Amino acid sequence: MKRVALSEAKDDLSKYVKLAAKEQGRFDDQLENAPRFLRRIEQARASIQAGRTTRLEDL
Repeated sequence: MKRVALSEAKDDLSKYVKLAAKEQGRFDDQLENAPRFLRRIEQARASIQAGRTTRLEDL
């Protein structure tokens, strides 16, 4: 993550918005391939298949 002073960012806001979007894409790519994340998704899907879920309305 890059940090910049507010005065610098507001001078070229569009540049920093584009940079942030690009960095977010990298993070998403890393997350999608992270073994721990993938295991958690598998666990969640198994819980759904087994009926171990809570309806949103019940929260």
